[in-house]
Amino acid sequence: MFALWLNRKIYHFLLVTLSLYFLLI
Repeated sequence: MFALWLNRKIYHFLLVTLSLYFLLI
């Protein structure tokens, strides 16, 4: 359960980082 939550957090963080990265370019 905790692993799934952590995985979701990391996945969301990666999506946000990629979005900001593409916006800055």
